[in-house]
Amino acid sequence: MKIKVKAIRANLNMSQKEFADILGMSLSTYQKKEQGASPWLFEEIVKIADKFKIDINQIDA
Repeated sequence: MKIKVKAIRANLNMSQKEFADILGMSLSTYQKKEQGASPWLFEEIVKIADKFKIDINQIDA
């Protein structure tokens, strides 16, 4: 089962700002990606998987 990035963030009890900071992006950029207005780059998904110890194949971006 694939997990949306928003669900990963929510399960970690993190704000959008905290998650964006960890990923090294602005809050507005993160919000666009979480809302689906901008696509996630492969490198960003890899960073999420690495930072939060999640199998990259489980992330729905």
